[in-house]
Amino acid sequence: MMRRLARASGILLLLIAFASCGSTAAGLRSVGLRVILPFGELPALIGLDVSTGLSFGLASATLFLSRGGRTLVTASVDIALVDQGETFVRLTTGFYYFERNRLLPSLLIGGGLSYKESGLHPLDIGIAGEFLYPISFPFPMFSLTGGWMLP
Repeated sequence: MMRRLARASGILLLLIAFASCGSTAAGLRSVGLRVILPFGELPALIGLDVSTGLSFGLASATLFLSRGGRTLVTASVDIALVDQGETFVRLTTGFYYFERNRLLPSLLIGGGLSYKESGLHPLDIGIAGEFLYPISFPFPMFSLTGGWMLP
């Protein structure tokens, strides 16, 4: 019972922190779903994705949940390769909780590339490939993002 409460409290605090940072910086850019394509040992997960614009790119956070109780929370910063570009270098951190007998979640860190299609306004469509240590290394984690851009 205490483990569930501690895990739920940690996830809630992280989401509140990101939402408050995003709302004070530039407001939310988009809200949508992000799907991890199963490749290697990483399971297929679906998550809620929110993003905000930054002066040099984008910031996003995703909460992935599975029916089996697996949880993955990521926060990413996408740095544009060119001004107003659609291709980004992605830096990601977060935590995952895949084993039910662990008290605390495990941390992850990584990076890769992402692409956001900007010509489909108000749709927000993107793809990313990133190496996340230790859950998707040496194979990359591929994910698709689809959402709605906010005014």
